[in-house]
Amino acid sequence: TAPASALKSAYFTAKHGLIGLAKVVAKEGAAHGVRANVICPGFVKTPLVKKQIPEQAKTLGISEADVIAKVMLGETVETNSPQWRTWPKSLTCSLSSPATR
Repeated sequence: TAPASALKSAYFTAKHGLIGLAKVVAKEGAAHGVRANVICPGFVKTPLVKKQIPEQAKTLGISEADVIAKVMLGETVETNSPQWRTWPKSLTCSLSSPATR
C-alpha cells in the first residue's frame, strides 16, 4: 500500500477498509474455497476526480497537469508504459480464472 498523502483521506480510508474486509473474508471463507482479492489501481478518471483536478491545482498552487502527474499518479505508475491503463482489467481476469484456484 502506498504511503498516505495530502488530500487523499477519503481514498485511503476506503482503500484500507476494503483491504481489511478482504483479509477477513479470505480467512473466514478459506475452509469453504472462498478467496478474496482487492485491486487498488489508484485514481480512476471519474467525473468526481475530474472535478477535483482544478480544485487541487488551485489549493496546491500548481498546474492541473502537475496535479495529475505528481499528486494523482506520483510514483504509482510508469505512465510511459502502454500497459498502465489496462493492467487492472488483465489482473482481474487472471485472479478470477480457474487456474488460480
